Amino acid sequence: RLGPVFIKMAQTLSTRPDIIGEEAADALMVLQDQVGPFPTDVAHDIIRRELGWTGAVVERDAEKPGPKYSLYKELSPEPIAAASIGQVYEGLMHDGTKVAVKVQRPGMVRRIALDLHIIRLGFGWVEESGLNGSEDLPQIVDQVGSGVYQELDYTIEARNADEFRKSLRFLNYLFVPRHYADMTTKKVLTQEWING
Repeated sequence: RLGPVFIKMAQTLSTRPDIIGEEAADALMVLQDQVGPFPTDVAHDIIRRELGWTGAVVERDAEKPGPKYSLYKELSPEPIAAASIGQVYEGLMHDGTKVAVKVQRPGMVRRIALDLHIIRLGFGWVEESGLNGSEDLPQIVDQVGSGVYQELDYTIEARNADEFRKSLRFLNYLFVPRHYADMTTKKVLTQEWING
């Protein structure tokens, strides 16, 4: 309920029992894979808005079958995974290619800005109190915030995947999914499905 930055911090801390202890790490572990989804109709609205589409998102909701009438041939009715910033649907393109469609939660920029502001104020208080002996806490929050804001732009994620694939193409056992540029925006990422 605190927001995405708090969830990300808790996810990170859950992997560090050496810092917060086993009991606290175990309690936070639930945030690794049990973040609740947001409604699919909201996700469809985001997909439509981001891709500039006024018709149906999936073929079953279209007047007629085919790419002229819907964005995807199929899309799972519920997300297959949900995280602090977005959720993922299993889909099928009109040509039969299986895809993963990642949709960002609504209002993320505002929520993250608020989270970072609250954390920065809290860390500023801790620093001023002298409890931790550090003088860099607000700057650390700023650095973390910069990274979190980059996560809000799925075109950066797609570009990073392309660069990763190119730089490691000599490793034939490594597979990096390709994205569909015309179906990818800052808030929607459509890429090849990988079973794993």
